[in-house]
Amino acid sequence: MKRKFLEDMGLSKEQVDSILDENSQDIGKAKAELTSVQTELQNAKTEIAGLNDQLSERDTQLSELKNSTGDVEALKKQISDLQTANKTKENEHKAEMKQLKIDMAVEAALIGAKAKNTKAVKSGL
Repeated sequence: MKRKFLEDMGLSKEQVDSILDENSQDIGKAKAELTSVQTELQNAKTEIAGLNDQLSERDTQLSELKNSTGDVEALKKQISDLQTANKTKENEHKAEMKQLKIDMAVEAALIGAKAKNTKAVKSGL
């Protein structure tokens, strides 16, 4: 907002000064909030990069352990078993999420159809 715009509206110098002071305070608050959000965003980006580095390092360590030679056959088997178990849990989680999406879609459709008791309707399915 410019001083000339306010003066052209017929406001006195004191009124213009008061309006511009208040506007400056609002702009200052907005800039402070923006800076805070930008700092949080940068911190989050840094944290994500750090977590990605850790994940990459762990993957490398697991690969090195799995490919090492000597008396580590039991360790290789344990790592392989853990990988299989993790894959199984991931598949179970995906199935649960899929079922949850289906349940929510059915619930939404029943509500959209103005069903009075969605539990009773779903029990009949």
